[in-house]
Amino acid sequence: MAASAPDNLNLWLELLSFPGADPMVAIDSTCIGSDAEARSLMRASDALPTPLSDTRAPMSVADLGTITAEPTDPVPGSSRAELLTSLDDSALDALLETPIDPLLSVQVRHLGGALARATDNPHGH
Repeated sequence: MAASAPDNLNLWLELLSFPGADPMVAIDSTCIGSDAEARSLMRASDALPTPLSDTRAPMSVADLGTITAEPTDPVPGSSRAELLTSLDDSALDALLETPIDPLLSVQVRHLGGALARATDNPHGH
């Protein structure tokens, strides 16, 4: 779905592994468009098993930071980021089949739109 997504739709997959709990998968998305357009673009996700929570709803741009419910104040932790130019099915399958322990989460974010286009800026996007 992400590979063919229009510029106004961004998606990310999050694998969550909390101590003492079964692993979870979250799909987060933003669509800068109408509610009807967003629901149409995300229709494929409706075929997934019944979610624990479905928080899809229209929101203001000011509220976009609340989508993943991540803390907004500094917290102790360690993170690492890599910018990938592609992620094929075999890499995604390996990620889903391999426990992420001792990590708490792994996020794979689709960065389309202007970030997917070439730039002549020496610093990138």
